Amino acid sequence: MNIRRIKYFIDLVECRNFTETAKKNYVSQTTISQQIAALEEEFNIQLIDRKQIPIEPTKAGWLFYGEALILWKQYNHMKMSMENFQKYNTQSLSIEYAAMTDIQSLLKLIPSFQDHHPNIKLELNKVLLKDIAEYLQKGIYDVAIAFDSEFQGKEDIVTYPLYKGRYCAAVSHHHPLFHHESIAKRSYMNIH
Repeated sequence: MNIRRIKYFIDLVECRNFTETAKKNYVSQTTISQQIAALEEEFNIQLIDRKQIPIEPTKAGWLFYGEALILWKQYNHMKMSMENFQKYNTQSLSIEYAAMTDIQSLLKLIPSFQDHHPNIKLELNKVLLKDIAEYLQKGIYDVAIAFDSEFQGKEDIVTYPLYKGRYCAAVSHHHPLFHHESIAKRSYMNIH
């Protein structure tokens, strides 16, 4: 499979227009059309409904788009790793996180880590919480930092607690929960 076709397909879904996709990639509209047709032929399924304006992916096209995004991210990660190794004889360790609070304790350890491991380049990548386990399983990132609940039921992912504790919520003195010293998660989930 030609990885460039994957990029054309992703751009086409996001632009919803052959002309704009061609401009974005500095190629002709015919090239984009031919490359998408070649993808459809390779997988023996229609990916784009060309009758819609703006164009619309088919159901199979949306599935393909989700997988294509993952493949494109994996390709770019591999490319960067190879470039870093070639340029600096370094390896990279890519860490994904969903919220700044996930990595706050890690940030203060980075300078010391880099001092002790100068040949390892750290890459911090913010991703959507819903994607964090899938991206880790598919090898897009090496390590994930998030709530361990995101990894429950995933036997191939090993988790280690970085910190445990209670979460605090601040409410105004007018809030119905103001006089509670603490609330259980279950109680909180049932409040409407």
